[in-house]
Amino acid sequence: MPERVTLDGTEVHHLRSEAIGQDYLVNVAFPPGYDPVGDPYPVVYLTDGGPAFTAMSAVTPLMHLSGELKPFITVGITYDIKVSLHAITLRNRDLTHSANKTALAGDDMP
Repeated sequence: MPERVTLDGTEVHHLRSEAIGQDYLVNVAFPPGYDPVGDPYPVVYLTDGGPAFTAMSAVTPLMHLSGELKPFITVGITYDIKVSLHAITLRNRDLTHSANKTALAGDDMP
């Protein structure tokens, strides 16, 4: 697995759901000039917080600096997994209603 990197102006937090036994990564990007003791910032939450977070973090700083967007904090929630393809199955489990148990690609279903 490739080494994980952190983008400038971002933080990565690890979160575990004991209820479903799932590990998540919570990526947080701060706007240029972020002041944690100043006025509160709006927050944009991305449920597809892997690739969507990277794209958003690359585009928004220039838009903040140019005045096209008011500064906001971006929070991307994604899965802490080794096989990227599993994210599709996990996303379906987390974001759609299902009465059935979810199995990852390659796992046996009960």
